[in-house]
Amino acid sequence: MIAQLAVTAAVYAIDRPYSYRVPEGMTIRPGMRVRVPFGRGNRRSEGIVLSIQDTYQEGLKTIEQALDDEPILTYAQLQLAAFMKERYFCTFYEAVKAILPAGFWFGQKTTLTLAAGAQKKLPAGMANSDAARLVQLLHDLGGSAPEKTLRSQFEDPAAFDAAAQTLRRRRLLTADAEFLPKSSEKTVKIAALAVPQEEAEQFAARKQASAPLQAAVLRLLCAVGAGPCRELCDLTGASMATVNRLQKLELLTIYEKPVLRTPKREETAPAGPIRLNEEQQTAFDGLHAQMQAEKPGTALLYGVTGSGKTAVYLALIQKALEAGKSALLLVPEIALTPQLLGKLSAQFGKTVAVLHSSLRVGERCDEWRRIARGDARVAVGTRSAVF
Repeated sequence: MIAQLAVTAAVYAIDRPYSYRVPEGMTIRPGMRVRVPFGRGNRRSEGIVLSIQDTYQEGLKTIEQALDDEPILTYAQLQLAAFMKERYFCTFYEAVKAILPAGFWFGQKTTLTLAAGAQKKLPAGMANSDAARLVQLLHDLGGSAPEKTLRSQFEDPAAFDAAAQTLRRRRLLTADAEFLPKSSEKTVKIAALAVPQEEAEQFAARKQASAPLQAAVLRLLCAVGAGPCRELCDLTGASMATVNRLQKLELLTIYEKPVLRTPKREETAPAGPIRLNEEQQTAFDGLHAQMQAEKPGTALLYGVTGSGKTAVYLALIQKALEAGKSALLLVPEIALTPQLLGKLSAQFGKTVAVLHSSLRVGERCDEWRRIARGDARVAVGTRSAVF
């Protein structure tokens, strides 16, 4: 199998699909990210799979690692990135980075390692060079150290780059890149009974005097079945050591459950049915008919501030949801988002997601995940929310 990849290390002049061999046992699909060696120095780089071909070709480099368990981009989004690359004269990866939230990207941590006997193999004429200094630094640090740590010891970044390149060219230095996610899913530890309820109650009764906190945790789990470890500790006065002890006794199991970081929003009472006046109803009827057309096109809803356009938007969104579709409401600036978010939440509840640059990295990622999973079917945000 051969995968066609867009590689983040490729600048605009050489930005094109690159072919890599898919190793046996590795499952990848278009839209997933992978780690690959790139260029003459086989520098570790991030790539995104564009397509996969069931064929064979000699001399190809091999994909080293799949960075995603599932595709993070759909076929339509890959097509969009390709369009943006041609339209706006950017690389494919620059287009993809505009589509996904910042927290989905990886930070690269590079570790430099000296080859065995590097000090003796360095030519005598380089004894006072920056390369020799770098070799000595690495030797003092045990032969291996993060690139960031070593770079900080050089006042001139260009001197460090030249020294590292010289040593790599002489095969006295190797660089290994590790890709770490900038934002991962937030999880919470959940405890659940691992034995029948009767057995847990019997153990709690025996331990009531000698281990009252263990008994309290078990009795609470007998009542609720499972719950967050932190809440169990708060309600019983126990500590995580108590919960861990019960796990070692095989009376309960502990697992991690993803928790979405939802941006804070004001509580709003559920709104009643949307009521339109005569002019709003006329506008709604025309727009709703256009929505149902095979090629709806675009429309301009004209009205001064306070004329009631938002009510028409809400009514149209309601019809889209009833038809099994989703809706996106764009606002020109962040300041307008809270006001509209309150109205949308009152009308459509927790199915509303918000996307704008003032959210924290983790919140934007989790709102994106809610939309991707179909948990949120209405999105409100600024222009970047189109992605």
